[in-house]
Amino acid sequence: MRNLLLVIGGFFCVAGGLVFLPLPTPFGVPLLLLGAALILAGSAMARRYMKGIRSGNDRLHRWLAAGERYLPRRLRYIFRQTHPR
Repeated sequence: MRNLLLVIGGFFCVAGGLVFLPLPTPFGVPLLLLGAALILAGSAMARRYMKGIRSGNDRLHRWLAAGERYLPRRLRYIFRQTHPR
C-alpha cells in the first residue's frame, strides 16, 4: 500500500511540475525532481528502467550524477540506486 501511495503521489508531483514548468515561478523543477524520487522510491520496475536509461545515455548519466550532490540526502540515496554499475 505504501509503494502505491508513493507512486501515485509521484505522478501528481510530476503533473504539477509540468504545469508549473513554463510559469515564471520556480516550482516546476523541484516538483519534477520530487515526483521522480517518489516514483523511484515506490517502484522497483521504475528503478530498473531508470538504470537502463542511464546506462544507455552517457550524457544524461553525467548530468544526473553531477546534480546529485546538490540534492538532500534522502533524494540523493534514491537517485544513486539508479546508477548503472
